Amino acid sequence: MTPAGTGRGPASDDAGDVDDVREDDIAAATPSLMAKAAGGALGGAGLVATFVAAQFLTSLRIRGWPFYVLVGLGGVGLLALVLGVMVLRARDWAASSGLVVGPVLAILGITWVVVAFMNGVFSLLAVMSVGAALLASVLVPIALKDCERASDARRALAKAGLDLGT
Repeated sequence: MTPAGTGRGPASDDAGDVDDVREDDIAAATPSLMAKAAGGALGGAGLVATFVAAQFLTSLRIRGWPFYVLVGLGGVGLLALVLGVMVLRARDWAASSGLVVGPVLAILGITWVVVAFMNGVFSLLAVMSVGAALLASVLVPIALKDCERASDARRALAKAGLDLGT
């Protein structure tokens, strides 16, 4: 026999479902392995691209449109670094933004590698930035569903008054 008003017992079968939903939401709010991998790839691609831009902007005198490609590579690289950290935390808005930032970073990286190679400059770091951006462009769309699920679970927990601080 359960005490009156506890919400447990044969008369309140629905109360157990609410507890189960909250436990499921808590489990769903944690970032998945795919979200962590995609966030690491996006953040890593951004970090390497930023290093490439810093390397060439400080060591060579670049004029014309290639200068703007390099500045864009550095700026988008910094953005990818920040978004990568947020995808690691399974934020749906960051994964949605990463759908655009990853391919843009890859296009800028490919453009820079081609321009640099045509002018007699080769940097393995620049080639690695292209590979990292392409990897992020593949992993972020795969992780988008997991990030949306985790963000929805965090919103449901926040509505129930359980802010996990994540």
